[in-house]
Amino acid sequence: MKRISRDYFRSFLEDEMGGEHVLRCIRCENTYENTHLISCTKCGEILTSTYNLDLAREILTPEVLKRAEIGMDRFEPVLPIRIGTVSQREGDTPLLKSMSIGDELGLKHLYFKNETVNPTGSFKDRSLAIMIAHAKGLGYKSILTASTGNAGLSAASYGCRCGMNTYILVSEKAPEEKWKLLPHLGARVV
Repeated sequence: MKRISRDYFRSFLEDEMGGEHVLRCIRCENTYENTHLISCTKCGEILTSTYNLDLAREILTPEVLKRAEIGMDRFEPVLPIRIGTVSQREGDTPLLKSMSIGDELGLKHLYFKNETVNPTGSFKDRSLAIMIAHAKGLGYKSILTASTGNAGLSAASYGCRCGMNTYILVSEKAPEEKWKLLPHLGARVV
């Protein structure tokens, strides 16, 4: 993937997106403003949000980050959508200082992010909260995703919270313990 200079990125965001974020194709780098699209109209690949990190640093000052909200709510000024009632307080996962690996690698300040304290125990909760909030905001009633574990559990949890029909495609080879909880969250396993 071609790297884009910071100056180009900043001018692109300021000129075309008012400085916040764009949706960018991960293959051909075609860009889109706020849209209902999830795939590129040029090559069909998925779109991903690209943020102006300098602007985020200006907006997310230490004072803003110390606000009382927990989870991703405090980051709402730079998120592409408002997650509101979809949120299950994902985020705020702790950093744990390395007790031995950092020393072995000569890294004095090595920390690990403990994502297991997210609602479904996975880092996927952040992205699924945003995706499902976006789908709900667009009026979608159903979610369909393929998963071998964490993404399906997260989609089922957020789909259940929103009252959306959730369908999870699971490979026949996937271990039962990876998908047996899905029906308890209202998801249909296919």
